[in-house]
Amino acid sequence: MFRVTLQTAGYLQQVFPDKKDTVVIEIGEPESVRALIARLNISPDLVMVVLSGDGQRRDLDYVPADGEVVTVLPPISGG
Repeated sequence: MFRVTLQTAGYLQQVFPDKKDTVVIEIGEPESVRALIARLNISPDLVMVVLSGDGQRRDLDYVPADGEVVTVLPPISGG
């Protein structure tokens, strides 16, 4: 089994399952971050920043390694 942990903050936490800031996804084979968030019914338009486990900025097509923790963040908003 292939496992990836997605972390978030801000608005995205409200659309993560159970409104938690961390979700562990177990899948049969590697998938892009875009595919992983689609599994959670989250629109890619809600994700502005993807950070890999080593802190590098990535795009939605990044494919995390088994066991990696990936952070996805929404656009910054305010007023």
